[in-house]
Amino acid sequence: MKTDAAKRESGFTLIELLIAIGLGVIVLAVIFSTFKSQQDSYLLQGQVSMAQQNLRAALYMITRDIQMAGYYSSFVDSEYTSDWDNNPITPDVPIKPLIYLVNNAEGVSGVKDGTDILVIVK
Repeated sequence: MKTDAAKRESGFTLIELLIAIGLGVIVLAVIFSTFKSQQDSYLLQGQVSMAQQNLRAALYMITRDIQMAGYYSSFVDSEYTSDWDNNPITPDVPIKPLIYLVNNAEGVSGVKDGTDILVIVK
């Protein structure tokens, strides 16, 4: 017969070890899924930040180009004739537009059909 001290020193049973391993696996799965979701969130925030920086830079360049419109006005080949309402000082004098807007462009090289184009003359 085993004494009480011998029973206590005998170790864990197979069932106890399986339960401990199962609980450990569950805890590790929860930790891993939390880590993975945090990592995905971190990567997404980096992409959003990069997109915002690119948008800011593009808006800055467009704003600067619009502010500088007309600086080299000899670029434009076509001319429009102004009328009295638009140019009361010198009516019927040819003027060159500084900003062109093409809506639903088609047949233009380097531009996807159906898109809009903003041309700024510097």
